[in-house]
Amino acid sequence: MSEEMGTNNAYETLLAVAKARRTCRNFSSRPVPEEAVERILAAASLGLTSQ
Repeated sequence: MSEEMGTNNAYETLLAVAKARRTCRNFSSRPVPEEAVERILAAASLGLTSQ
């Protein structure tokens, strides 16, 4: 499987992020940079759906 995922360890990185995720109930008032929002939305559009 690691061969399919390429040499940048994308699978291992995604797995580490998923395992380390935490619920956040305290939010900052700092604005999120536009570029970050665009990258997050682009990544989310690649996710699986229930359809």
